[in-house]
Amino acid sequence: MENKNTKEGSWNAGRVLSALGRIGYHPVSALLDIADNSVSANASKVSISIETTRGKGGKRGKSRAVISSFSVYDNGLGMNEEGIHNAFTLGSSTKYYVEGTLSKFGMGLKSAAFSLGNRLEIISRVSSESSILKASLDLKTINKSQGKYIYEISTPTENDIRQFETVCGNGSGTIIRITEIHTEAMLKPSEIIEGIKK
Repeated sequence: MENKNTKEGSWNAGRVLSALGRIGYHPVSALLDIADNSVSANASKVSISIETTRGKGGKRGKSRAVISSFSVYDNGLGMNEEGIHNAFTLGSSTKYYVEGTLSKFGMGLKSAAFSLGNRLEIISRVSSESSILKASLDLKTINKSQGKYIYEISTPTENDIRQFETVCGNGSGTIIRITEIHTEAMLKPSEIIEGIKK
């Protein structure tokens, strides 16, 4: 009779997230994949925001617009702590996925976000009676923890709350924000906007 031992393999969450972000997402496809989650959450309003700062790298040393963050806002169902935990889980549960959407394997949000930048934030509320929650999944934090898959829950800033209420008012909704953008190969903001319009 054959003798078998079961062993659990190890993995490094930082390297996995970096790899997911390098699977060939076009920035426009990544943003629209995130926006598809808003549609799945019954949102009647979805907004995509691209924030820029002035940076070096333009022609003849002139400054140019450098993307500092992407945000997808919606007034959909929102997420409680369990929903946020599921959104950050690699291979998240199918119970949150609506048939006929792009969501199939529980990897889309993470791969789309990390193709754009190194930090993913979720700011969400499920009803006017509940609090606005904020959570972040940050590649730097994960790498400092020797590759453990950890995320942070924090108090939303006044700016977070103001931005949330601009789209969602006093109701439910979600902001997905990506920062620490991969600027080295990123398209110009105008090219991304044009791609989203198309």
